[in-house]
Amino acid sequence: MNTETYEKLFIRLLFTNDEARAKIYPFLVPTIFESFEHQQIIQDFMKFKQDRDKYPTFSELQLLCKNSEVHKALKDVMDVDTSEYDDEFVLDVSEDFIKGQLFWANIVKGKELLTNNEVSEKGPELLDNLRDVLAFSYDTEIGLDFLNSSERIYENLTSVDNVVPTGIDNLDRLIKGGLHEKSLTLLMAETNMGKTLIQCGLAVNCLLQNKNVLYVTLEMSEDKISERILANLIDVDINELPMMKKENFMNKMEKLSTTMKSNFIIKEFPTKSANTNRIRNLLKELEIKKKFVPDIVFVDYMGIMTTNQKFASGSNSNTELKTISEELRGLAVETGVPFISAVQTNRGGFASSEIDLTDIADSIGTTATADVIIGITQTDELRASGLYNFIILKNRYGINKMRTPVGVDYPKMRVFNVEDDEGSSPTPESTRTVDDAAVMLNHSGSRRRRNVSDIE
Repeated sequence: MNTETYEKLFIRLLFTNDEARAKIYPFLVPTIFESFEHQQIIQDFMKFKQDRDKYPTFSELQLLCKNSEVHKALKDVMDVDTSEYDDEFVLDVSEDFIKGQLFWANIVKGKELLTNNEVSEKGPELLDNLRDVLAFSYDTEIGLDFLNSSERIYENLTSVDNVVPTGIDNLDRLIKGGLHEKSLTLLMAETNMGKTLIQCGLAVNCLLQNKNVLYVTLEMSEDKISERILANLIDVDINELPMMKKENFMNKMEKLSTTMKSNFIIKEFPTKSANTNRIRNLLKELEIKKKFVPDIVFVDYMGIMTTNQKFASGSNSNTELKTISEELRGLAVETGVPFISAVQTNRGGFASSEIDLTDIADSIGTTATADVIIGITQTDELRASGLYNFIILKNRYGINKMRTPVGVDYPKMRVFNVEDDEGSSPTPESTRTVDDAAVMLNHSGSRRRRNVSDIE
């Protein structure tokens, strides 16, 4: 089928097939057609719809047509022999037609950017456009027909989300296996509680399960984060790292590089400089330049990000933080991977062993966006015993108000599961005391199994 015949069949669908027109019209652009006359037909068709809020019939558009060549082309469209082609077939291949034309338009735009030396300035926008073009498809879903979708509903009931286990078995049981795809999990704790330590510890746990990890830091430098990761991985007290001999250090790093089947990328942004658009561009650059696609993303931390939107001077900071949380979760859905970040408690949550969602700092609206919120507290007794108290404050995957102790090894920057001699399970927060948790650790001193234990 030559291009001219295909364009005629495509345009004819707009007049003769209501279902096809409903799918095509939202993506209709005159410039996707090569023929000037066909471009003009589409332009007139769209103007008629805009002016009269209804689609034109063939006769109506023909009556309004003043250009003789366009009038003839319109008649040729309606006279084209369709006996050899099924409307559904034409509709299906039209997706590739539109995608190809839009792709070519962006390639031409890219050539213009090269000519005008504007690649650095406008290149990211062009990459966004190309990405949208490649993902283009007609929206054929118009909702779930509940009584006639038994197969789909059953498949959904029996399917399992892609999850990344945290490496803390008790926590994973509470959130149905781990950190879920397309989700935002927030760690809530007071200042200087160790939110970065916990995120680094969880990140290493994910790495040891052969997951690609991206760690975005807006507070500590890349070098400081790497020290925490290194202490954990090579089993060396973080304070002793600077005293390592270079040969010993290089041997350990070489052993790590050959042992690990996944990768860990740390990217630093200045405080209040990064929004989700910058993280989105980072993800694209990593994929293009390093062939790196993360299985999980840590953002340390959400409270010192900035929003993609521009708020008026004097706008409420609560609104801004809520918007940031919405944008971050939107990016998680877009990329299909779990995002983990942290938030501060307000004054009411400081030095408290019992916190709830009302103790979140800045914006209670943030709690509506996150899929899982984990409150983290630590009394003096727990700290002396090397324990945190994790409380599930919000949980889209299970029961709220459950708690579990989590072990912490400060010199090695680790967090790990805690079990007693017979194994332990998470309990409702009203039934476990601080002393119970401390005894549990003292009985077992449990540490998670390491995948790189042979690194000496």
